[in-house]
Amino acid sequence: MEPIDMFEELFKKAVKMEGRFLEVTVGTAFGQGPRTATVRFINLPEARVKQQRGGGAEAMNNIVVFSVFPTQAAGKLRVTRGADSLHISWKKPVTTKLRGKSGTPEVIAKYLAEHVNELVAKIPPSFTHE
Repeated sequence: MEPIDMFEELFKKAVKMEGRFLEVTVGTAFGQGPRTATVRFINLPEARVKQQRGGGAEAMNNIVVFSVFPTQAAGKLRVTRGADSLHISWKKPVTTKLRGKSGTPEVIAKYLAEHVNELVAKIPPSFTHE
């Protein structure tokens, strides 16, 4: 099993979504290069995300995207945070910022799952489009 597949399997077991939306996509860019994972966490109930309120704007007001990709060291992965609307200044300050980290698939899966679990526990959904 490839490290990225190990990460995906371990991460999905460790994360506790409590009904919130989570999507993990594993693939390559344009069918070339190393396989990577994109993790989209939307801090809203899954059913609400599917309603696409505000044309999907409500979901974008509650999203954090993470990238997981192989490093040059064999069997190691790196996780970074990309788009993040949960930590912007107009909302309540949040002290749960993820820092980029490299490690084995087990270490990265645990690290990211703990971070997402903390977001779920600390930040209530922001319903911006009633």
